[in-house]
Amino acid sequence: MRRSSRGIASTLGVTLALTACGGQNLSVPPQLAGSAGSTNAPAVRETTPGKPLISIPRLYGDLAYADAGRRPDTAPVRVSLTLRYNHQAELDTFVAAVNDPSSRGHRKFLTAKEFDDYYAPTRAQEERVVKALRQAGFTIAKRYANRTIVDATARTALVERFFSTEIHTVRQGKYGERYTNVKPATVPSAIAALVRDVSLNDLIVVRTVADQSGVENQR
Repeated sequence: MRRSSRGIASTLGVTLALTACGGQNLSVPPQLAGSAGSTNAPAVRETTPGKPLISIPRLYGDLAYADAGRRPDTAPVRVSLTLRYNHQAELDTFVAAVNDPSSRGHRKFLTAKEFDDYYAPTRAQEERVVKALRQAGFTIAKRYANRTIVDATARTALVERFFSTEIHTVRQGKYGERYTNVKPATVPSAIAALVRDVSLNDLIVVRTVADQSGVENQR
């Protein structure tokens, strides 16, 4: 199966969780054992309002695309927002310890529930993002159990206004007609501190081995 950049974004949203949890049901590292019940505010990193967060995709070789002009205002666009983890500094320390043979926390994994309860965006944080999208006119297409990804759809004109960008139709070789932002985009300040990344395109960014060998994969 070919992978679109939206799919990659969704995968990135859970990759770190899977790395930390290892898919196993093992003990919480000592340094985190007493912190899961903390009443401190979530350690969400701030984003400077107006600072470009969403870059312009750059692809090369067989995956390169050619600009075909401004996408029609009414054409549908699907976006994928990846939310920030909480307690990021602790998470970085934990992941390093899990992978360090000399650490007392080596291979002392978290369960998926333990990870989500402490590090994943809270329900309130996810709901703030969902509410902002709905109020702007987006339709929520999908939400995930770990609250890390929110997929939504809207017309091109609405997406451009909300993210302060410009969406063009592009042609991506044998993958046909696609769309992408052609200007750096920003996340509205109301939710910028909660959002780590956004995908505003449906480009194919990864090819399977079969596809690279010249075998055309069908969706």
